[in-house]
Amino acid sequence: MKFSVILPFFFCLSVSIPAADLSSVKKAYAYLAKYWQYYTQQGKKVQVTALRYGCSAGNCYLLVNGSKKEPSTLYKLKGRQLVNIVSGKKGNTLSAKQAGKLDILPNVAKGKESGRMKGFTDAHNRYRKKAGVPNLVWSSKLSKYAKQWANYLRSQKSCSMQHRPRSGKYKQRYGENLAWASGQKLNPYQVTKMWYDEIKDYNYKNNSCSKVCGHYTQVVWKTSRRVGCAMARCGREELWVCNYDPPGNMQGYRPY
Repeated sequence: MKFSVILPFFFCLSVSIPAADLSSVKKAYAYLAKYWQYYTQQGKKVQVTALRYGCSAGNCYLLVNGSKKEPSTLYKLKGRQLVNIVSGKKGNTLSAKQAGKLDILPNVAKGKESGRMKGFTDAHNRYRKKAGVPNLVWSSKLSKYAKQWANYLRSQKSCSMQHRPRSGKYKQRYGENLAWASGQKLNPYQVTKMWYDEIKDYNYKNNSCSKVCGHYTQVVWKTSRRVGCAMARCGREELWVCNYDPPGNMQGYRPY
């Protein structure tokens, strides 16, 4: 499954721009372009899929998902405290019940993985705990295996999303999840969350998918014990690969 975004851009008419307005808009834009999400004053989390800013008649504005937004109304979450992404001023404090309903991603990655892979095991185990299945452990062997395929797709396929074949030099021996993004720098928690969010399309009773949900079922597959991941870049594009041992998504079986 391919995950894509609308690439951000900036445009400006030939008008006088108040420095303070432009500064606030640019700061908000920079935050959203990095994290691609924000919280409203009421604590609702909003995923950003389209982002740009511009200026007209001396005023600068921010367009988020096609609607103008004031930077003063955009918040990030620290613990249960809403904090404005521009001014840093505190907003509402979420109740324990409100916070419990949110899938709050950690601000600091945890784990033994190195570099940009740090946090992948923790991210998977956060969701596996919800499903009541055993934790995964990080595998350097699987990470090297994932890196081999990511590098191949970068050098031979321009980072297009393709699973390993069933035979040949690159024969698939493990479970595999892929993710792709353009115009943003993802982290392991965001990548894993994209896969887990397919839970909405999975029917446990019938063990079926209304759309795509195989990434989700692999993340929470009960008998998988090890995970290893890698990433390759093609310009503004990122291709992420995770492999699982033993593999999940065995036909005729439920994930847990």
